[in-house]
Amino acid sequence: MEPYCRICGYTHGIEFPMWLSEEEPSDNICSCCGAQTGYVDSLLDGVRSYRAAWMKNGCKWWNEEFKPANWNVFEQMKNIPEKWI
Repeated sequence: MEPYCRICGYTHGIEFPMWLSEEEPSDNICSCCGAQTGYVDSLLDGVRSYRAAWMKNGCKWWNEEFKPANWNVFEQMKNIPEKWI
């Protein structure tokens, strides 16, 4: 199971995993970057492309309700699994 978003490193924790296994997306949408698992994040090129576009647009939150008060995008991105950098 992958709790972290491959694009931005955000997590809702194990109760809302992004990937159920390496090959099985949860179809959840990341509250931070807005990526839906299984679409843009199943191949490294897609991950990098989406991440670059998200960052170019100012790393805007898709759902501000979940944005932590002291949010730091660079700290969050440290959660991205090495394979998806």
